[in-house]
Amino acid sequence: MSSSYKEIIYLNKTELNSALSQINQGMLESLVEKNSNSKSTTKEAGKSSKVSGGFSSFFNGGVGATDKDAEQLNTLFGEEKNIVLNDFKLTALINDVKPKELDEAKEGDFIINAGKFNISDFNFTEAVLADPRSSALSPKFKSFMKDIDAWDKSTESGFKLLNHYIQYVNSLTLGNLILSMNGIVGFTNKDNFRINSGELQALAYTHRSITVFGIVEAIIEDTITEVNEEIENMFDVTSTDQNIFKNFGKIVPKLTELTFLTTNVMNKGDKFIRPIALFFD
Repeated sequence: MSSSYKEIIYLNKTELNSALSQINQGMLESLVEKNSNSKSTTKEAGKSSKVSGGFSSFFNGGVGATDKDAEQLNTLFGEEKNIVLNDFKLTALINDVKPKELDEAKEGDFIINAGKFNISDFNFTEAVLADPRSSALSPKFKSFMKDIDAWDKSTESGFKLLNHYIQYVNSLTLGNLILSMNGIVGFTNKDNFRINSGELQALAYTHRSITVFGIVEAIIEDTITEVNEEIENMFDVTSTDQNIFKNFGKIVPKLTELTFLTTNVMNKGDKFIRPIALFFD
């Protein structure tokens, strides 16, 4: 495989285009090829369209192709073209911004880092474990575990605890997937992945390191004790400055921070990043 090939599994095109528009004053978004020698005649929808002339002939489905065939080819070619250009733009942006390494990156910096990783899709896990009609465990899941003789009171208790944790984390993250690496944690929007939930499971078996490229949003400086104290102070009813209202916007972020610190999803000193891309070199 080529040393320059990137297997891109996640790409935030909005952030990618925003950065390029500011750094490179915009970049080529689409290509249009015209063939002055091409001629075409189109009949009613569903009937044949006769097309001649090199590239345009292929692009429109070839001689005798139906309008529907031509439309599908046009759409597929357009999608592939967009993917190619976005991949090229990612490489260009990385080269232009010269991202910092993990240790030297500060808040607001572009960062690039490669290492072992974990991507947690709590929404998908909840769909497998939980009963969609309640917060209890899925009857199908319990039946399967009993069928293979892998179910007892201790196992049930453990999965109940896990199920409650997953449902709670989903409410905190609004269904975003969580990327965790050594020294890095971040939320990833499912819509930006190029692979689906089923395909994401295969990544749990890989021994490869993944490269993350993104922006450092914050550096975690608190310990569990410090976050606990902050939350307690927010609800201090003896206070005269109405902390709960003054810090209203911090309540859920602090609960999220406490949850991740207590479960070792992140640790003091970690960089909380907004990923632009995830890829294997």
